[in-house]
Amino acid sequence: MNGDMADRTIKDPDAALAEFRKKIAATPVMAQMHSELENYPLKLMRQIIKEFEKRKSSVPDHALDLAPLFGEAALRSLIESGLVEKTDDSPYAIHTYVPSEDGIRVGGLIL
Repeated sequence: MNGDMADRTIKDPDAALAEFRKKIAATPVMAQMHSELENYPLKLMRQIIKEFEKRKSSVPDHALDLAPLFGEAALRSLIESGLVEKTDDSPYAIHTYVPSEDGIRVGGLIL
């Protein structure tokens, strides 16, 4: 090992935690995860808008391509940001989703 953690010169738990986070954040895998967290909501927004336009109605949850963990987090972020509205207007789906007016406006600019 290299760095302060291997030399055991860090005595403060907060400094050790900061050093740990710094080392983890510097790895390529964490950079990729950060990129996915930023880009997945956009991918999902595009999917919801396209499905909404195609169906001319709300998009059922089973029609969405949700990756484990990222998909649910992205969907929640779209709902909480007001870009997508959760509806329950289909007897064939647990939940359905529609892009909000803001979602359509913003989505139209980035699609």
